[in-house]
Amino acid sequence: GKDVGPKGCSVVPPGYLVPQTGWRNAFENPTAAQFHHRVLALSTAALLLALTFAARRAAVPPILAADRDEGAVAAATANAARAGVADLVQIEHGALRDTLHRVAGRGTPGLVLTNPPYGARVGRDRDLRDLYAALGAGMRGDLAGWSLGMLVADRALAGHTGLPLEDRFATTNGGIDVALLTYDPRS
Repeated sequence: GKDVGPKGCSVVPPGYLVPQTGWRNAFENPTAAQFHHRVLALSTAALLLALTFAARRAAVPPILAADRDEGAVAAATANAARAGVADLVQIEHGALRDTLHRVAGRGTPGLVLTNPPYGARVGRDRDLRDLYAALGAGMRGDLAGWSLGMLVADRALAGHTGLPLEDRFATTNGGIDVALLTYDPRS
């Protein structure tokens, strides 16, 4: 290849082309395969960077995060700043019903993602069932047409939303077994 940079450094590595192998050179020559792998990796990284910068300039849909716990709001705000996305996320202190109402007034239907209390620390009482029921009422009322994703530890508690929820996957969160359940108003 043509020398570029320090003496002895080239763009195309020595041994890249083995004429006797023909078209198989690209797949069977370890030097060629490794070079292709590097080019693909660098191209992928460049594309991801370009898409990231383009997304920052494009109209990013509003992202609103809210919690009734001021400590959680402060932690989320600090995490967004550390991640470099503080300008893309609006983090508020507020109750679920108020937040759902504010979100509904923003126009085009979107996606609500939530991690409501599981009942592990707060206990399974009427207030928790009422919270899940309020989420369901909001999705059927002010947020009709919006999709929902929620991380829950108790599917029976999630059933209090009154929504036809679909299991997506199971995992753990803080040592608690949880599932991602979704609701799509179009199905």
